[in-house]
Amino acid sequence: MEEEAKKEAEGKTEGEEEKVKVHEEIARILNRSPITVFSKTYCHYSKRAKKLLLSEYRIEPAPYVVELDEHELGPEIQKWLGEFTGRTTVPNILINSKSIGGADDILELDRSNTLASTIKGLGGNQVSEIERVHEVQDGDVE
Repeated sequence: MEEEAKKEAEGKTEGEEEKVKVHEEIARILNRSPITVFSKTYCHYSKRAKKLLLSEYRIEPAPYVVELDEHELGPEIQKWLGEFTGRTTVPNILINSKSIGGADDILELDRSNTLASTIKGLGGNQVSEIERVHEVQDGDVE
């Protein structure tokens, strides 16, 4: 009761405080790297996207992966992502806060040899290196 009164006196409801906490965490996450992968550890599509970005390419700075199912604010972050990017599913890959889609999207960019240029174009000077280090064999990333 006392804490509620204190929050009311400060002018913030519990919901507003939670929203601020989520936005602060999102800002912290997005500042870690120009490339952020929002993922879930058990998601097959997330695994495909992470394998492609983390194993098939050398990217500097490395993409920052957020496992929403392990993050204390995971559901709230995923809700925010849906509102901000229009994508409610994982993976959701952001380059400088702009979503380039999920696993199927980046796999298609890779197949068309435009993934590196797309990342470099959106990442600008913040992406110092991006290079394909392994050639895809049939079924490698699928």
